[in-house]
Amino acid sequence: MGLRSVNQSNHYVNWKNPVGAVHQQLAVADTAVALPKVGPWTTAVWLQVTDNTVRYTVDGATDPTSTLGFQATAGTTIYLSPEQANAIRFIQESAAAVVEFMQVSW
Repeated sequence: MGLRSVNQSNHYVNWKNPVGAVHQQLAVADTAVALPKVGPWTTAVWLQVTDNTVRYTVDGATDPTSTLGFQATAGTTIYLSPEQANAIRFIQESAAAVVEFMQVSW
C-alpha cells in the first residue's frame, strides 16, 4: 500500500509521518477533558474518535455533557486550527472513549 496524503493549501502532508507530528491519545470519560495545549509551531490538529461516541464543544467556555455539544461517533475525523484545539473539550456520551490526535506543522 502506498502512503496516504492530503493536500492542504498546496502542502502535502504524509499521514503516516507528517513533519513535526506528535501522535497522542486522550481518554474521555464522564468528566469533560481538553486536549493538551498545542505548541506554537502547530499548524493544525487532526483527531479521530476511535471507539465510543463523544460530545464536544469548541467555544472554550462551555463544558459538553452527554446530551450537549457536537456528537462524534467512532471513526469520525476532525480537523482543528490551533485556536480550536486549545478550546475543544470532550465528554463521553454513554461509555468511555479514546480520541487519538496529532499536532502537525507544514
